[in-house]
Amino acid sequence: MLKTMKTLTLCSMIVVMLLLQLVSPTPARADGGTPPPATDVVSTSPDTDQQEPAAPTPAASLEPATETAQENNLVTTSPVQTTAQTEVDLETSLFEAAQAIADDTNVVVLDEEGEALPLASQEAAEVIANSDPVWCPAGQVPTPGANGCTTSYATLTDLVANEGGNIAEDGTIWMTSGLIPEAGNVTINGSTYTTWSNYALTLQGGWSGASGDQNIGSNTVFSVPIAVINWNNNIFVNNINIENVVTSGVDWLEVQTNSGDITISHSNISNNTNMSALTAGVSLYTTGNATIEDSNFDNNIGSNDTYAANLTITNANGSSITSSVPLTAFAPAIFSVNQQGTGQGIVTLANSSMLAAPPESVPGAASQPAVKGNFITIYCTGLGAVNNPPASGAVTPDSSSTVKSAVTVLLNGASLPAAFAGLSPGSVGLFQVDVQIPDDAASGNAVSLALSVGGAISNTVAIAIQ
Repeated sequence: MLKTMKTLTLCSMIVVMLLLQLVSPTPARADGGTPPPATDVVSTSPDTDQQEPAAPTPAASLEPATETAQENNLVTTSPVQTTAQTEVDLETSLFEAAQAIADDTNVVVLDEEGEALPLASQEAAEVIANSDPVWCPAGQVPTPGANGCTTSYATLTDLVANEGGNIAEDGTIWMTSGLIPEAGNVTINGSTYTTWSNYALTLQGGWSGASGDQNIGSNTVFSVPIAVINWNNNIFVNNINIENVVTSGVDWLEVQTNSGDITISHSNISNNTNMSALTAGVSLYTTGNATIEDSNFDNNIGSNDTYAANLTITNANGSSITSSVPLTAFAPAIFSVNQQGTGQGIVTLANSSMLAAPPESVPGAASQPAVKGNFITIYCTGLGAVNNPPASGAVTPDSSSTVKSAVTVLLNGASLPAAFAGLSPGSVGLFQVDVQIPDDAASGNAVSLALSVGGAISNTVAIAIQ
């Protein structure tokens, strides 16, 4: 009986030990060694609320596994890092910053071919880094931060402020196509940058923004005035537009050099307004040559008062003497047969080429007097800004380019409203005014005719009325 009880007790103990093994198994290594103590394992309670881990930041690196874990060949998972562990270097590269931008951010980066680039790509980061104004030595293709070039800046003002005091050689400021987001007027003053002002300066717009590329595309656009003043060398302004600027007493473009030439090339100064008679809108001051090439100065509005600008015209034979030219927003003038602005005017019966003149009075031209109650067309110039202006040098396609200011016809001293005043369809830069001759108009072979617009009155010509 005692033997039987001992046997039952031993069996019970074995069963208990087996159950304990099943509940708390002891891990075993293939090499027969003992694994590290259980106290080295970090665990969390399943009942504890856990937050989603933050998205990994490319600039941050994971902490390496501990030496003990490496030696014991353990497979471990990194715990959620604390704020101190995930601190990112503030000097993160532009490439890393581009990678960190969220996928749903409305940012598109284009290459020089106009194709969209993946935002978090090295190529996109390079385009972002190189796409703003950069100064380079003369003859050097734009390579921001290399080959003597400055780094890129957000605006031309930023570049001038940060680099102007360091430049001591001829050079070019390369600017990308499209709008430069300037917050205020841009001024490059040689009195401030006394060393830089002794060297030639080129403002080159139309750059693609790609490092090493010097091909020129569409123009750079400014919506603020630009001034390069108190310079002592040549100044070039290439492929730059100044548009939709409203000023009072400040030129839209002012370029001044005391001992050099000025060249404005492939640039457009358009749709600007100057509310003061004290400035000309565009001013070029030089003791050398001033050259304007393939550039347009269209649809700009000045004050109604007359002001003046210095103008120098150059050609293959050299430069003319600089002259003061009066400028105004309105300068109405009627064309005349003798090309002197007097006598018979270039005025036709409406919808015809028949001059409103006595029969056979103009050699080589058909003519007859205008009839009261009918319309005549007056060909002229200088009526000011127009709506829907065609491209510079282009033919006016239709009658939609009407003048912005009211035009009055003065017929034998009587004021008549114009039925139409604007650019003449089918012509380049030619104005026409249509008016109906009233029934009580004076008759004769030389009835006086003039125009009035914006307070300015044209020359007086003659027409025949019967």
